[in-house]
Amino acid sequence: MTTGLKGMFLAGAAALLAAGAAYAQPLPISPRFQIAAADPFSSLVGDKREKKEHQHRTPDVERFSVAADGRIFVVEGGVGEARIKFLCADGDPRLDCRIDPEAPAEEIFLVTGERGPRGDVIYKDAQGEVMLRITSYGGATVFWPGERQGQAASRSFGDDGKLALPEADFHAAQRRAQFATAALSAVTGEPIVFDIGPAPISAPLAAPVAARLVDVAPAAEAQPAPEAPRADVLADAVARVAAGMRLVANDPTGARILAARVKSVRFEVGDAPGLSLEETVLRVVYNPLTGVRGRPASSDVSHFLEETL
Repeated sequence: MTTGLKGMFLAGAAALLAAGAAYAQPLPISPRFQIAAADPFSSLVGDKREKKEHQHRTPDVERFSVAADGRIFVVEGGVGEARIKFLCADGDPRLDCRIDPEAPAEEIFLVTGERGPRGDVIYKDAQGEVMLRITSYGGATVFWPGERQGQAASRSFGDDGKLALPEADFHAAQRRAQFATAALSAVTGEPIVFDIGPAPISAPLAAPVAARLVDVAPAAEAQPAPEAPRADVLADAVARVAAGMRLVANDPTGARILAARVKSVRFEVGDAPGLSLEETVLRVVYNPLTGVRGRPASSDVSHFLEETL
């Protein structure tokens, strides 16, 4: 009897030991918890890294405000190719802001952003002139067109899209050419005529064609006349050339030489933007298919005239 009880006790003990051994075996750990156990701070580090990357991720287009007077300019791009646009304000004396009564014609400056000391980004135009410096902490120093002294500026808020030429038709180019003719003639004291050529053939022919269709089929619904062809680059080229010539005419000597050497400005379509002086005609070549890059900048015009006249 004793032997039987002892056997039963030993058997029960063996069963308990076996069960305990089974529970003592390590359970499989999820890889996610294994990483956390190996480095309890890894999740925090990951969160900080994501936040840091988000903080350094800057939008393509940024708006800045001049501290002294609140003037606004917009920057697209950083290191490498970039664009800057100085917006017009009420009473702005720049020719860009007065050449077209229906809409401002601010220049889009094509610049190059270079990495400077302490992480600054320095923007220069094609002539190597510094136009803007943005510091690593977000402040900026801007050289407003026509001003020698740099102005402090800071990031502002605004819903600005990509910097591209606004839509303009041939009539807009005509308005700007007429204003430029009057403005340059007044400042130089001699007539300087801006000649953009005749209107595109398709524009004046559109209305008569539509009228003939209505006469032939009066029951049919009259179709609206097609809009005039786009002339974005031409209209912008007129404003840029006028601004460049105005820079030269700001100096009395420059105005006198300009009046003697240039009697007309002629705009022609070509493969690449260019400038040339043939007797008393300033020839301006523009490409209507390449946007901002299809016309000379105002600084190109002023430098060309200063070196040629």
